[in-house]
Amino acid sequence: MGLATPRSSSVWRLTLGLAALTAAMLLVTMILLYQMLLGAQQRQIDRQLNAEAFQLVELSEQLDEDNFAAQVAVLAQESSVLIAWQGPEGMVGSFSLLPNTVPLLPRTAPMPVLDPRRNTLVRFTAGYAETRYGKVMLAASTQQLNRLMEQFVRTAAVALGATLLLTLALGYLFARSQLKRLHRFNRLAEAVEQGQLDARLPNKRPGDEFDQLARHFNRVLDNLTASLDTVQGISDNIAHDLRTPMTRLRLGLERRLAADPSLGQELEQLDTILATFDAMLSLTRLEKGQRTLEHRPVPAVTLVADVVEMMQPAAELNGQSLVVAPPVSGELVGDRNLLFQALFNLVDNAIKYAGAGATIRISADAQGLTVADNGPGVSADEREKLTQRLYRGDSSRTQPGLGLGLAMVKAIGHAHGGTLRLEDAGPGLTITLRLPPTATP
Repeated sequence: MGLATPRSSSVWRLTLGLAALTAAMLLVTMILLYQMLLGAQQRQIDRQLNAEAFQLVELSEQLDEDNFAAQVAVLAQESSVLIAWQGPEGMVGSFSLLPNTVPLLPRTAPMPVLDPRRNTLVRFTAGYAETRYGKVMLAASTQQLNRLMEQFVRTAAVALGATLLLTLALGYLFARSQLKRLHRFNRLAEAVEQGQLDARLPNKRPGDEFDQLARHFNRVLDNLTASLDTVQGISDNIAHDLRTPMTRLRLGLERRLAADPSLGQELEQLDTILATFDAMLSLTRLEKGQRTLEHRPVPAVTLVADVVEMMQPAAELNGQSLVVAPPVSGELVGDRNLLFQALFNLVDNAIKYAGAGATIRISADAQGLTVADNGPGVSADEREKLTQRLYRGDSSRTQPGLGLGLAMVKAIGHAHGGTLRLEDAGPGLTITLRLPPTATP
């Protein structure tokens, strides 16, 4: 089962949405701050220009033109505002000409001026004061203000980028942290799907919503396990209670067989029933951990050779070929009898259902056992049911069998701490019993 990554999770998508919202709010805030700062500075410059203009208008009303020209020259030297006036003796003030693009105060306009010494443009805000002796231009430098605004924009851009990166980084870490907890639920589902009904989720009390969900999952699994144990116990008790009278019945039929040979068919059917009961009870003991396993090194070559030797005649009757490939090597660690039974069941299952003339490939190594055939195969929906007790597909009902072979293989794998995997061989079916290196149950 493919696990979700942080970048494909809903938590990450929520993080991206929050990051976009945060960025938008931060951007709007910075634009408002910029406009407020710029507007405040501009209003201060306008007030300064208008105050100087009011003073010049009053002077023009009080003084004659010569005295007014002298006063303008003094103000041009002392005031922080640059002044320029076209007097009778020529230009007075800081500028050599009066541009036509500057409006009358209280309106102002930006005015760039080339500084020949530095060969750069210097920015001013300028306006004309209408006096009795003509227009006087007043200008205030906005160079410092522009530098501050540019610095503000750069700082705002860095702050915005850092905020986005920090939000995304924290969101990614948070998404990964939450996905780790969600992956526990996925691993639990996989374990339960593989028959490990004793798997449970860790949780804290009182905990958060994930811990509460974990407790609900655990309670559901407890109830499911109890129900299955009840059903399984009933079936096992029935098998156990019926095995004794069935055995007595078989002995009675066997004594009468010599006198009535037709009882042979009844004996054969009774043997099948007894074999089913024995297999169910053995499977239950294995699933419940009531059977002690002897964990020892088992040479894979010997195990495969013994199974092939036993199953070769049955395969030849169907015109099938048992092929050991690739070469078997290594040792499996586990109970030899159970591993033998697992491989025997896998090969027997392939011989029964792969069809006449099929090729059955057997491989084994320290990681487990694999049996593959090139028969008709099994659909994906049916593959999930093949390891259930007493399940037999429609195509297998005409074949002899108990429907417990793969269930026993799965139980053997679980007892060794391994897993059973059924895959499409295209054509055919591949069944792999994967065992851990130490085969720890």
